[in-house]
Amino acid sequence: MPKIMVDSDAIADQPLQLHSHPRGVRPDDAQEQLKRIGHIRQYDSGITIVAEGDEPSIIGRVASGVVRITQTLDDGRQQIVGLAMPGEYFGHFFRSGSAFMYEAATDVAACVFPQKPFEALLASHHGLEHTVMMGALRDLELSREWIMVLGCQNTFERVVSFMLHIHKRMRMAGLPTHDRFIEFPIGRRDIAGYLGTTVETISRHVQALARQRIIRILDNSHFEICNLGRLQSLSKQHWNAMAKSIPTSELDSGVPQALKGKSWSQSGLA
Repeated sequence: MPKIMVDSDAIADQPLQLHSHPRGVRPDDAQEQLKRIGHIRQYDSGITIVAEGDEPSIIGRVASGVVRITQTLDDGRQQIVGLAMPGEYFGHFFRSGSAFMYEAATDVAACVFPQKPFEALLASHHGLEHTVMMGALRDLELSREWIMVLGCQNTFERVVSFMLHIHKRMRMAGLPTHDRFIEFPIGRRDIAGYLGTTVETISRHVQALARQRIIRILDNSHFEICNLGRLQSLSKQHWNAMAKSIPTSELDSGVPQALKGKSWSQSGLA
């Protein structure tokens, strides 16, 4: 069972950006009601938060860590169909029975709300309803982008697209990041499952990118981008803000000392 810690003040530290609505209540009112019904819960890596087929009783908003969303076939095969990053919701709204399994891919802290009271808030607070709907539409857009990756791209292009996709998601979530660095928020086995390939194939493609000096490997989860424009080109997708190569003299600036000189195989990230 997950370790549970109630801390309503922590929810206030991550306020939702509620949009104004002519029939809505003041955003502060919605925030206060969210604080009253919500709790912070801590889930250890590997814990199932909501099992596939269960009657969902909670709606969660990731505060830290990553939630893995999977679906299982009748023969037992599983596919990772999505990831919930910090600031994003997981669970189902206005329906019974969970079509997916939600698991903690890393240690996760989440703002958790009971489903029925949260749905009642959505119905009465139109600013909150608008915010959640916009998040759902964004998730739908990201899912459609990822269908294109899995359906049309070879494994090399998928690895490149995953790097750029994760970098984009972390920036969208408002996480502290830098244009030159990519951080994998999940382990290699989960990445392989998400991309529909193997750990060995991912390692081979990452090493190829490093040999071409398109990226530099800092450890198994951190990479420095040496040529963002080339990386974007290799993904065969359209990306904004194409960047120039970084001069060799600048490559060491800003790299954490603990990460310098490590290879792809030196980290213990599974």
